[in-house]
Amino acid sequence: MELPLVSIIMPVYNRERILIETINELLNMKFADYELLLVNDASTDRSAEICDSFASEYSHIKAIHQLKNGGPGLARNKGMELATGQFIFFMDSDDKIDNTVFDKIAERLRANPQIDILTLNHKEITPQGTHEVRIVEHDKEYDADDLLSDKAALLHLAVWRSLFNHSFLKNNNLTFFDIKTHEDICFNSLAFLSAKTIHTMPDIFYFYYRHFSENSLVDTFTVQENYKGIEFCSKQMDLFIQKNAISEAKQRAVDHFIYASTLSLIDKMSLDEIADYKFFSSDVEFETFTVNLSLYRQYGMLGCAAYVWGFIRKQVQLQSEQLGKDIYFCPAGKLSVSFAQRITNKGSQIVGILDNNCRLDNFHIVEAQKANSIHVYPFSQLEKYKKPEDYFIIVLGSMNTARAISRQLDQLGLVKNINYVSGV
Repeated sequence: MELPLVSIIMPVYNRERILIETINELLNMKFADYELLLVNDASTDRSAEICDSFASEYSHIKAIHQLKNGGPGLARNKGMELATGQFIFFMDSDDKIDNTVFDKIAERLRANPQIDILTLNHKEITPQGTHEVRIVEHDKEYDADDLLSDKAALLHLAVWRSLFNHSFLKNNNLTFFDIKTHEDICFNSLAFLSAKTIHTMPDIFYFYYRHFSENSLVDTFTVQENYKGIEFCSKQMDLFIQKNAISEAKQRAVDHFIYASTLSLIDKMSLDEIADYKFFSSDVEFETFTVNLSLYRQYGMLGCAAYVWGFIRKQVQLQSEQLGKDIYFCPAGKLSVSFAQRITNKGSQIVGILDNNCRLDNFHIVEAQKANSIHVYPFSQLEKYKKPEDYFIIVLGSMNTARAISRQLDQLGLVKNINYVSGV
């Protein structure tokens, strides 16, 4: 029997409500040169029965049953052990793909069987809205160093954005770690660091549904569990670098991973959770602003988070001294809510300023408005706040959005000599 081009590995845990629909959508696509490995991770509902039913009806579907629930990482490892395809694609059982793109993917893989990784783009769907996550822009073959030099963010993404050469994974002993969170990001980052040849396609291929499933793990993780996962991933990349001679471009990509992970932690943490670190104090002197692997090795991820926030506070002090008022550049999320509540407790009014591209119903903005006294306006309405006597201004959004907005504030003459918080 001829071996399939692609092995689709799908961990399954208590997905009886949506599993049939997910599998049927794969069966209905034109592309047929694949096997589907359904790895039932000791489900307690009818998921096992559904997997067996499809496996008995379709010869290219295999039902694999784990005796003990071990999480999606270990389920994927089991799938890899039994996969026969030339390329591996990891898909979650509560997500979807654009079936029409698979034919293009297959054409690329057949023409380039030696590539290590093929990576695409995805769309994220949440109850608050939908947005495309476009990291790769070209239909192109890259040396891994060249790609990561330009797209370091690829290290910080989930495995379902890419297809991996099966032999490449085996030759580099790449498997998923037995950790509770971020096991896919850890696998993905080490795979990209190990790769030599990577192809990109700019198509939106994967549809990631967030917060829709009652059994989704994403919403159940605590801040501490997320922190432990990020800390573990960072440690594994540090060990990888110590054991392998990697290029300067990949080293910079790891530094970017540390920085992006730091922002991820800041976005989820309250001020109290990072206030114990000396970097949090406003009297710390910063000769330079650099968040990288070296800083992580000294202080860990929580220390990096305190370092970033300490730098922001330092810049806030400089701005408030110049303007006679306090201006806070803060990423949206739990941190901005915590900060807003502290300010409102002192009786001050808060105005949030949005970038022109940012929507009022963006879920980060909605989260930030949970503080009772916060009022959010589009950037186009900012003119009337040229001389806010009693306002604390919090720039909402991601750190990159805050940086972009602060530039616009500067251009309007609202803030002078802004020192931006920037990545490495």
